[in-house]
Amino acid sequence: YASVDPKTVQYLAGHENSKVTMDIYAKVKYNRPEQLLGIVNSAFGQAT
Repeated sequence: YASVDPKTVQYLAGHENSKVTMDIYAKVKYNRPEQLLGIVNSAFGQAT
């Protein structure tokens, strides 16, 4: 997760700019990152 730069996440999420991405996801890593990864992978059709 930490190795993925915000601009890549911005592109994948379809956000207009990386500030939007960071405002939404910046603190997620402190909650349940494994659950988030599963959801994101499912959305993009990847196996965990």
